[in-house]
Amino acid sequence: MSIDITVYASDVKDLDEHIERTLDVSDYYGSALFNKDGRLTDRDGYEYFIKPTCYLGIMMDMQEQINELKKNEVMDANAIDTIFDRLTVLENEMIDKDLRISKLENSIEDIRNGMHGLKEINTTLKKLEQEVIEKL
Repeated sequence: MSIDITVYASDVKDLDEHIERTLDVSDYYGSALFNKDGRLTDRDGYEYFIKPTCYLGIMMDMQEQINELKKNEVMDANAIDTIFDRLTVLENEMIDKDLRISKLENSIEDIRNGMHGLKEINTTLKKLEQEVIEKL
């Protein structure tokens, strides 16, 4: 048993164009399938029901996931910027506090040095007082 297959030129005449039209989903589903950026809309935003288990439904869900990830990425970048700004403020506050502590330490050292000088003066005065008392 044999099967004869006959192909006529009219059968394949516009085959390339036919395949291209068939693979172009906007030709079948309409341009509303795409948003202003040329990306697939999510299934909820499309005017007709698309089965979630068909290839187009799966691709639409994947595009929705991509959009959510991009939105989260922008939110994460904003959060990182906010954290970085706060960290810079805290760092500047720490530098300011370190400078104030350093000034206080220098003031305390000056007071200690002054106290040491006062002790020497006090000791000298006591010696002089003793000498005056002895001479009297």
